[in-house]
Amino acid sequence: MEGYAYARRIVSIELGALPVGLSTDAIRADIADMITNRFGVVPTVREVTLPINEVVTPDNHVALEAGRQGLIAENATTDALYKALLAKYTLLEQDNAALTAKLVELGVVTV
Repeated sequence: MEGYAYARRIVSIELGALPVGLSTDAIRADIADMITNRFGVVPTVREVTLPINEVVTPDNHVALEAGRQGLIAENATTDALYKALLAKYTLLEQDNAALTAKLVELGVVTV
């Protein structure tokens, strides 16, 4: 019988040791959106928590959090970024319309 080879695919992301109270809801939603947009499937995104053997002292916690926070380049969800870009786009459209009107007024271009 002829056909196509399919297999269940699992992509795993190791985040390392993080504070237990740190929510991953937003990044899990972003990952699901990215997978849907890229592959056209709705993934099941789950979180698994494994304990660590080391004890994180208050001093270690402060140092780890400072390092982690220093590496964060994007602190917004995909939806928040989209809304911010849409607002910028709207302002640029308004600027473009005003500049076009000025060029028409000056006789540089006709519309």
